[in-house]
Amino acid sequence: MLTLLLLLALIVWALQLNHDRQAWPSTPAIARNGVPDRDLERLSADLRALR
Repeated sequence: MLTLLLLLALIVWALQLNHDRQAWPSTPAIARNGVPDRDLERLSADLRALR
């Protein structure tokens, strides 16, 4: 039982540490990195093809 509680405490601690490391909310500049959005391009092409 003690081992289970220790394991659970380590998992909770690791998840909290990971949560604290996340840069949230993310900066809007990440979305503007120059990489084209392929889903948007595919959607635009499909909509143009329907016309």
